[in-house]
Amino acid sequence: MINKLHIRLRELRREREMTQQDLSKAILVPRVTYTHYELGKRTPDLDTIIQLARYFDVTVDYLLGNSNVRKWPAVLPVQQKHSNDYLIEDNGRTVAVADWPDEEDKYNPFL
Repeated sequence: MINKLHIRLRELRREREMTQQDLSKAILVPRVTYTHYELGKRTPDLDTIIQLARYFDVTVDYLLGNSNVRKWPAVLPVQQKHSNDYLIEDNGRTVAVADWPDEEDKYNPFL
């Protein structure tokens, strides 16, 4: 399950152009400990995994390698005709689920 964690940590840190030292300070762990996370020699505890996911603004599933979805779309209730209508933000695209019934099944898990 956590076999991709070290890869994702390295990718996300490099995307932000941070050193291991920078990131270890940001999450308040010793640099050596963080280095072991990236090398796959040590697995962070659950609290640290959650902290890392929040820091990088990704889902825990993405961080662990269980999903390629970095962030779940925001679900916003629509103040319009029907109380069952929803707007969903998905990769910069706003989808009104009630307007596109064929899209509803795709987004039902988020409603």
